[in-house]
Amino acid sequence: MTTIHQNQIKSAPAVVSRVFWHLECWGLKRIDAWGVTFLVCALALVVHHVITVQTLLLLVAITANYWLGYWLNDYFDAAHDSTDEFKASQNLFVQRPGLRRLVWVVTVLTFGLSAAVFLSFSWRGLTILLMNFLVMWMYSAPPLRLKSRPGLDVLTHALFVQTWPYMVCLWLTRSPVTQLDGILLGLFFLTSLNGQLNQQIRDFEVDTRTDTNFATRVGRAKTVFALKVSTLAVVLLSLLAVGSGTIPWLFVPLGLLALPKAIYQMSHRRSRASRRFPRHLVYIITLLALLYMSVLMILEGTAEF
Repeated sequence: MTTIHQNQIKSAPAVVSRVFWHLECWGLKRIDAWGVTFLVCALALVVHHVITVQTLLLLVAITANYWLGYWLNDYFDAAHDSTDEFKASQNLFVQRPGLRRLVWVVTVLTFGLSAAVFLSFSWRGLTILLMNFLVMWMYSAPPLRLKSRPGLDVLTHALFVQTWPYMVCLWLTRSPVTQLDGILLGLFFLTSLNGQLNQQIRDFEVDTRTDTNFATRVGRAKTVFALKVSTLAVVLLSLLAVGSGTIPWLFVPLGLLALPKAIYQMSHRRSRASRRFPRHLVYIITLLALLYMSVLMILEGTAEF
């Protein structure tokens, strides 16, 4: 009979805890970033009925590029994030400074693997790959560091967080731009803008001490007002698009899953710091959205093949 030693019993929970920690730091903590990228790209493929092996690989490559973008952003933000308890807990490079030596390895590996996919779309794919790398560097790294340049920070976020991956899918798959695409791109622009404004309001105190951005330049009150106006525009545009039949009812559940975040953004107070949106709700909402989109993709893919 096999004997289980006491140190094995003690080490099992520690191993599970360590595995979960790595899973959370390398993936779950940014699931609302790369997860949204996956959803946006998948939506473009479903809308235009272009689900193939090549486009599925493209979906994975774009998602991986965005995961890398947020990972590199944490790398360059480590000094700033270390001054705030919550932001420090979310930054892998603050928690494990030794991992900084892996930056170039992970960057080269991610770009190398994704390059094979992008290059299958010829010169268009190469253009997108180079553009992705350029934006990652310009947004987070000195000397440009667009995220620390008021005005350019929110504009870059609005253009490249959700809007860009949808446009990339349209361009690389040579899909015709429809009225639905125009509505979705407008919504993605506004929700990307809202995400940046919300983050700057959330981190206003620490950013005032360590960095500069749109919110620190114009003040919390004006930033909150801008966020509420933009969020209201998203809600009204969505209702009009669904009511007119431009957005199919099949996509409505995705909008409903985003509703709690919209309500949270509308609840910000101009005069004081706001509570953070609960992380467990971020995980639940994003996982449900990924599950629903996966079902849509399976149904669409079955019909295609």
